[in-house]
Amino acid sequence: MRVYGKVATGFWQDEKVLPLSDRTKLLALYLLTGPHSNLLGCFRLPVGYISADLNWSPKAVRRGLAALARIGYLRRDEATGLTLLPNYFRYNTIENPNVGKRAAALIKGLPHDSEIMMELAAMLTPFADRLPSGLLEHLALSSQHPPRPSAAAPNDPAVKELPLPLSQAFTTFWDEFPTGPLGASARNRAAAAFERVVASGRASPDQLVEGARRYAAAIDPHTEKPSDPATWLAVEQWRRVNATNRKPTP
Repeated sequence: MRVYGKVATGFWQDEKVLPLSDRTKLLALYLLTGPHSNLLGCFRLPVGYISADLNWSPKAVRRGLAALARIGYLRRDEATGLTLLPNYFRYNTIENPNVGKRAAALIKGLPHDSEIMMELAAMLTPFADRLPSGLLEHLALSSQHPPRPSAAAPNDPAVKELPLPLSQAFTTFWDEFPTGPLGASARNRAAAAFERVVASGRASPDQLVEGARRYAAAIDPHTEKPSDPATWLAVEQWRRVNATNRKPTP
């Protein structure tokens, strides 16, 4: 259990927080600083725990959680009580590899059969160099079981006919992705991740190539370290990246 939790002073001026009731604001602060929170901003928190800690009825707890979910303050899996604070790492970071090891230990204790874990993997991607090797890819892959209802099965006609031969598509992806000085091992891991994504029906080769192009346009390789390609694929970053117009580097 943590001894303390951080609350940014901007919390009180946040345009989404201002309209909330005092009780809902209290719940928001409890999620940041309560005894069940952790350095991941992702933890198992049954309604009964909140009810006991705040002396609220279960109905009042659910009403407060729903209000916070509506403004995007949290994501929650009611079946397991797994709760995620999507903006947690805006003010809290994985500062070094030792913190990364503690984060990995916490992750082991969380239920992995939830799409929330995929979102956690995406949140942790900027700190990949401070986390144990392979953790993010393992986390993203384990959270894909059971398969999502919307995902095409491997024998679905939508994924039988590829717009490009798979090997050619991956070569194009690799050329477009801002890989930096990566070796054969990183390329092989990326190729395996690329194949898994396509086989599962989560994206076509063309979508992954276009995502790599957008990602290359969205970062400045002179000031930002690119994500590991295999991890980028595993956590579905192609769904999130948007190209931006950067200022020319002096």
